[in-house]
This record gives sequence, structure tokens and C-alpha cells, in this order.
Amino acid sequence: MKKIIAAAVGLALVGTMAVTATAAEDEEGVRPQLTLKGDARIRMGLNRDSIFGAETNDFLDSRVRVQAKYKAKGGAYAIVRMRMGDGQWDGTANTGNYGEATNFKIDKAYLGLPIGPVEIVGGYMPVSVTTFTFFDQRADRLSVNYKNEGTTLSAFYDKNQERTGSYIVDYIDDEDQNTYGLQLDQKLGADWNLTALAAYADDETNADISGFIGSISGVGTAGPVGIEADFMYVEEGGVTWGDTTSNMDDDAFGGGLSVSTDMGAIALKGTVGFTDGGFKVDQDYGYIMIGGFEPINNITNIGNGGDTIFGAVTAGFKVSDNTTLTGYVVYLDIDDNPALESALEVSGKVTYVVSEGASLTAGLGLLDASSGYPYDDPDTAFGAFGSMDIEF
Repeated sequence: MKKIIAAAVGLALVGTMAVTATAAEDEEGVRPQLTLKGDARIRMGLNRDSIFGAETNDFLDSRVRVQAKYKAKGGAYAIVRMRMGDGQWDGTANTGNYGEATNFKIDKAYLGLPIGPVEIVGGYMPVSVTTFTFFDQRADRLSVNYKNEGTTLSAFYDKNQERTGSYIVDYIDDEDQNTYGLQLDQKLGADWNLTALAAYADDETNADISGFIGSISGVGTAGPVGIEADFMYVEEGGVTWGDTTSNMDDDAFGGGLSVSTDMGAIALKGTVGFTDGGFKVDQDYGYIMIGGFEPINNITNIGNGGDTIFGAVTAGFKVSDNTTLTGYVVYLDIDDNPALESALEVSGKVTYVVSEGASLTAGLGLLDASSGYPYDDPDTAFGAFGSMDIEF
């Protein structure tokens, strides 16, 4: 209860500060800014006959997130985002247990200082490359970013693990895990954007799981056709980057290619891709039953079951200004996993925009999988969900 009271008092103070900051001006008439934004959702869903054996998984969950940003004269800023009530409705066993993991959690806390074309950013921050390779994750990061028209080049240092304890004393023998890297986001003309990453995972523990990480991605258009291409590589030896962990004796790599086009109210997209050696596509990349973005998924990452070749067709139809239908057909072919050799998803969802910033979504999905074991095919999974979302 004390954490909830503290959060409420903190938000009240933020609101008071926002009024004060807006009203106050410095000698040159420049106003510092303190802004609030956020989102909230409530979801319900049901799963039947998961391909991994669970018979049912019905749930209700909800959350509220609030982000505050203070921007001082000259452009220096600080950002914090709080997650509140982020849990399933299991009564006092979860939502009401006043634990940090459900009722109150900080998932962003960082600051930035611009100095001409250079910006220094440090703290607990969201980090992304692309939705295919590494997206919307968190890191304790120090980053120096150079920006000019069309170019952003970032040099970063991540503290992945700080090792201390009775048997490992950090200042005597550094046993940390760190990542050092460069990321380039480059605009190529009016229609194309390139993203490239080169990083080194430095493991100073006795395990010495160190290695190179690299990726390159491009997004653009060629006439009426949109094109997205991704490729990523993670060196062998168990090196971890996001959702990917390379095999001990094999490099991990994967790629995807998508083409899309709009024909009036209809939007079509086709995708092919592959994973190898322990590569896993990021959870935020995917569909309804395959990929971890929607709440009724059965396979959280493409590549979870082993080396995978996949293809997907997505069709969207704008029924009205407020209503959109989206359908998916996705197929996975998985090597060296007799328990799960293939999977086929057929699914769809409808999104209705109730008002600006508020929407309702409902989805259905079927996932049929096959096994190499005689008389032991996985069950066909069925799921359905509904969601109410608000942004403010």
C-alpha cells in the first residue's frame, strides 16, 4: 500500500511541477517543459489445446503506464516511465499483492544532454534496432549519439551484468558482462532507410561467453511496392543478444524479406525468412499465434523450435475510417526437432477506433502443428482475445 500511496503522491507532484514549469520563464522568455503521456489497456483471452500440451489458459489482465519528460533550457532532458497494476486478475495472488513486479515498476529512467550535433544519453533506457532483430528492450546504457540531416551514429556501452558477492569481489577481479557497439541509422534519398549494427559482447566471467554481433536492415519503396530486409549474425559460443543465443559450436544468423503494396482499401504483405544456429526473431515480430506480441501466442519467437524456414501472407482491409480487418496465414518448417516439425497459423483480428487515442481489438487464431513422432501430433491450438487500449 505504501508503494501505491508513494506513486500517487509522485504523480500529483509531477502534475504540480508541470503547471509550475509551464508558467515559469527564464530571463530570455524560454520556458522549460514538463510533459506527461501514457497508455492503458485491459485484455481478456482464452487458449484451448496448446500445441505444447496445456489444455486451457483463460485470463484477464490490465496495466497503466505513465511517462514524464522534463526538458530544460538548451535541450537537456530526463525521462521516467512507471508501470502500475501490470498483472493478471488473480485477485490477491497477483494484482493485489503490492509487489514491485505487478503494482509498481520503473521501466525507463534516463537523461540526455545535447552538445551541438552530439547527444550524451545515459541510464535505464529502451533500446531497439529493428522489430526483426532486437526491439523495445531495456538496457543500462551509456550512449554518445551524433546526428545530422539523415544520419544518426551511436556509440554505446551496456552494463549487462554487475557481478558482486562473497566469492566474487568486483574491484579485485572484474567479473562483469558488458556490450560495446556502434549503430548507424542512415537515410538514403527520399525512400530508403538503412540500419546497421556492430557490437561485441564482452564476458569477463570464467564462462567467457564473448563474441561479435552484427546486423544490417533496410526499409524503403520501389514504386508502389514497399520492401523490408533484415539480416543478423551472432558469433558461436553461446553469445546472447536480445532473444538470440548462438549455439556453442555454430554461429547464429537469420534473415527476412517482406514486400507489400496497397490497393485502395486493401493492403497486402508477403514475407519469407529463415533462422539458423540458435537465432530467434524478436518477440515483437510476428502474428497472432506465432510471435510474442499478441496475448494468445503459442510460439513466442520464430526460431524457438530450431532452424526454421518461414513464410507469411498478411491481408488488411479498411472497412471504414474507424474499422480495420487483418488476416494472417503463416507457415513454419523446422529442422532437427521431431517434436515440432512444422506449424501452420490461420488467424485474424479486427480493430475499431472508438475515439482519438482509444480502440477496441478482437482476434481469433488457429495453430496446427505436426510432429515426427508416430501417433503423437501436437493438438491444434485455438485462441481468442479482446483488448481495450487508450493512449493519452
